Amino acid sequence: MNYILGLDIGIASVGWAAVALDANDEPYKILDLNSRIFKAAEQPKTGASLAAPRREARGSRRRIRRRRHRMERLRHLFVREGLLSAEEIEALFKAPADVYRLRAEGLSRCLDDGEWARVLYHIAKHRGFKSNRRNAEVNTGDGKVKTAIDENKRLLENYKTVGEMLFRDEKFKDAKRNKGGDYAFCVGRDMLSDEIGALFAAQRKNGNAHASEVFEAAYRKIFADQRSFDDGPDANSKSPYAGNQIEKMIGTCSLEPPEKRAPKASYSFMRFSLLQKINHLRLKDAKGEERGLTDEERAAVEALAWKKENFSYGAIRKELSLPDELCFTDLHYQASEKQEKTEKKKLPFTAAYHEIRKALDKREKGRIQSLSPDALDAIGYAFTVFKNDAKIEAALKAAGIDKADAAAL
Repeated sequence: MNYILGLDIGIASVGWAAVALDANDEPYKILDLNSRIFKAAEQPKTGASLAAPRREARGSRRRIRRRRHRMERLRHLFVREGLLSAEEIEALFKAPADVYRLRAEGLSRCLDDGEWARVLYHIAKHRGFKSNRRNAEVNTGDGKVKTAIDENKRLLENYKTVGEMLFRDEKFKDAKRNKGGDYAFCVGRDMLSDEIGALFAAQRKNGNAHASEVFEAAYRKIFADQRSFDDGPDANSKSPYAGNQIEKMIGTCSLEPPEKRAPKASYSFMRFSLLQKINHLRLKDAKGEERGLTDEERAAVEALAWKKENFSYGAIRKELSLPDELCFTDLHYQASEKQEKTEKKKLPFTAAYHEIRKALDKREKGRIQSLSPDALDAIGYAFTVFKNDAKIEAALKAAGIDKADAAAL
């Protein structure tokens, strides 16, 4: 007997149905159906992923490893510059010193080689916060950090550098580092970059032999160096994690094998999914008779989806002026529940389109209407595949997206 097995796989259940096929491979009978329910892979009370502790521990190991590598590069730079020998560097940190005092005093006097090395090492080790995305407020944690940084920037107006502020201001008298989710002591990486410039300029002025512009440039490179989240390790490292991992995971189309699958946020995919849903919509009257939508109704529903952000069954009913006795067959109506409540269910097929539309509306109302389907596809691809602002901007530029539109997005 020929049959089809259909699966509906979710995070906490798998539904299945076996459907018999006739000689023409057309379904004619349900053989059996059921579902298997299991525990979701998440914390019951919070909904947090069970993998979160392992992911956080892995992230901590990476940060520690990368910081260690940064400091090793810095020590090699000190040796090449002739600032200190390897033995002197090892002995340097065995003796205690008030580095914040040295950072403040470095603006007005020449620091000796040991003091200068301590200051540079300390700033590179605690190099401040830098968001990986321009729109940091999207992430709640980044938003709290940004608020703290903005407060400290206002405080910094009374001082020359971050180091001087941390040393002299009453706010930092008892503590200078964040603890237990308190972000009050956060500073931005750009603030520390300004301090580096001020310190090198002051040391050159005061005759420090190890404050040349060449040394400053080499130091800044190590200080600011950060691996791109899109590219991962160096391609020459032969690491399996080198290159853009998201692009690597994109499969090919089953109908057009050379073509990559389209992102869900692309206009082409959204329109395909929308039209497929519209063609599958069925209406049932009080007698139980069913019908699909007419060509005019299909066109009206499609236009509504691109125009209305809150696209729902209720919005379709209103747009088509459907009588109350007509019901949507893919909704489960309950006698105890009003029709309006049941039909509040949203159809999210054009959600990404409206996100793009709202961003472009900030530049010019209705701006999205001037973009071609290919341009909208490029926008969907760029924001799906790339997570780094520079990469996104480069992808949008390559696709011919206007610079002002790219900035708005």
